[in-house]
Amino acid sequence: MATLSRTRARARTEAGFSLVELLVALLLLVWILALAGQLLVESGRIHASVARELRETDDRFTLRLLRADLRSGVPAGASSALWTSEPLALRDGDRAIAWGVEDGRLVRALAEGGESAVARVQLDRVVALRWRVPFPGLIDVELVRFRGERAPLARVLSAEWRRRGETLEATTFSVAARRSWW
Repeated sequence: MATLSRTRARARTEAGFSLVELLVALLLLVWILALAGQLLVESGRIHASVARELRETDDRFTLRLLRADLRSGVPAGASSALWTSEPLALRDGDRAIAWGVEDGRLVRALAEGGESAVARVQLDRVVALRWRVPFPGLIDVELVRFRGERAPLARVLSAEWRRRGETLEATTFSVAARRSWW
């Protein structure tokens, strides 16, 4: 009986984890959590970088779309050789296209075949859209917007946007129409 009670007492003292084992396990857990935290931070940086690059792609797509509309359309209404900030209204057959700035956003409205216009936001942080028709068949356009906090290398190296002061950037281009306006 005495040996049975001694083995039970020894089993109770040997049961569980020692303090060293507990500290090693805790140290491993902290190391794994630190690694997981670092992975989360890095994935957040990558996500922000990809989102910024996608916005830049949207900028280029928007400028391409604006140029395509200008090439295929004819200005509706009066056109002047003086710069104007009025919305740019174009007619292309049975399509009516309007570009303008609303609440700091560049908006393109499209109406086809007499239907009501569908407006879509194309760019954010836009200050102004100015345009003029120096002579029939040519439209000059200037787009001014607030600069992003950090421009990616692709935008820095391109000649599309030029700095205008500390907080603004602008792009100016001319488009010759494919159709005669006279």
